[in-house]
Amino acid sequence: MPITITNESIYGKPQPAEPARIQVTPPQPEVDPFLPAIEAVQKAGDSLTKEKALLDLTNQYGEFESQKMKQFHDMAYGRFGVSGLERQLKFSEQKDRSHPMWLQYQTDSEETARARAMYDKSLSLAESHIRELATSDPDILKTKTRVGAFMKTQERLLNTMLQKEGIQNEKVDQITSILTPTNMEAVQALYPEVKDERELKLRAAQLLTNPQFREEAAVIMDPAAKPQDYLAAAVHGISKAVPYVVQKQAALTGQPTAEVENELTKMRALLLNSDALQKEADKFLSPIERQELGNLKQKSMLSKDKDSLAKMEALKVETAIKVMKASKKSSLLGNAASWQPVDGMRLIDLPEFDALRTAGKPINLNTIYEKFVYNAPKEARSSRAALVQQHLLKNAEKLNGTLYGEVVDLSTLKAKTQAMAIPGIFDNIAAGLSTVATMPNAYTIGPVF
Repeated sequence: MPITITNESIYGKPQPAEPARIQVTPPQPEVDPFLPAIEAVQKAGDSLTKEKALLDLTNQYGEFESQKMKQFHDMAYGRFGVSGLERQLKFSEQKDRSHPMWLQYQTDSEETARARAMYDKSLSLAESHIRELATSDPDILKTKTRVGAFMKTQERLLNTMLQKEGIQNEKVDQITSILTPTNMEAVQALYPEVKDERELKLRAAQLLTNPQFREEAAVIMDPAAKPQDYLAAAVHGISKAVPYVVQKQAALTGQPTAEVENELTKMRALLLNSDALQKEADKFLSPIERQELGNLKQKSMLSKDKDSLAKMEALKVETAIKVMKASKKSSLLGNAASWQPVDGMRLIDLPEFDALRTAGKPINLNTIYEKFVYNAPKEARSSRAALVQQHLLKNAEKLNGTLYGEVVDLSTLKAKTQAMAIPGIFDNIAAGLSTVATMPNAYTIGPVF
């Protein structure tokens, strides 16, 4: 007899179906990334803490806005094909510069002119679109309004704190009258969020009078301080000198601020490692400078008095800066990729260097003369040598016009490039010196340049 399975119980009645259980997950509350920084500002009980907390909040908002702008940049450049058109333009420019008549006329061909017009148009459209996105983005508008209003209120409270801590408004002008524009520029770099001139003077007065700041602010508040003094202070670890050095050096060189910060970090690391500093000094500095560092290092190890240690620290700072200067000079002569464009053109973008760029090989000054000057038709060598000299000297002048002071002797560099314009001149000089050295009673001759 077949067995039939039904939905009935043993009593003959159907079992009620189990109702489905629906799990509802409550919505997660929106996390405010600025809340911890805002609370830190609100809880600050003195001007120093509040000032630091406000700066942290400003930096956080700046990072938020930078990330947004990068998103808009990528969207707009992709939409209008800017990167592709830029590659086409560079390719067309390289073709122009490989033409024998380029150095004489230095003007766009019809193909390059069309590529440039298309690129300029797409770039203009993309930049306009970026501005539209930035001004209409609800996230930016909401955050800017909320954080901006909060910061204005807190800055007024900070001013009140500063005044209560002993700086009266009527004394501010008197206190800050000794300061130079460079001093005030350093104060502005330290407090980038302050836009009001009166408030900036109030901050400067606090740096001059508050014992908490006096030592850290000594250099940036010194009317007699030179640009190199600011750099030495930053390398020494005086934190209040760092913002000015980073901002000023970046403006003078065109370097990204992160690159300037990295240079300071490298020099600071040398100060903390005497062996590494000596190694770099052996690589870059003169025998006399190396000997001076070694002697003072030995003396400071034997004598632990305050004066000896201070002299050693000062020499270490000076040596670290000299090493960085020598490294920059070495990069100028040994790596043309570090050269800034002159009149919108970089020498290493020329077709003569395509193979080296593709292989990732460094392009130094000798290579530039070999590939670009010596291999040129005889009638073009003079103009090409002049172009190389122009690019090199312009970059050397820019290198000398920074907080590091003179990095390269321009007259010596000019003489070197004039000599290098003659193919084989250094081979001939070397051969001549070799002959002289083998003559009877020959004098010992030092290296040439």
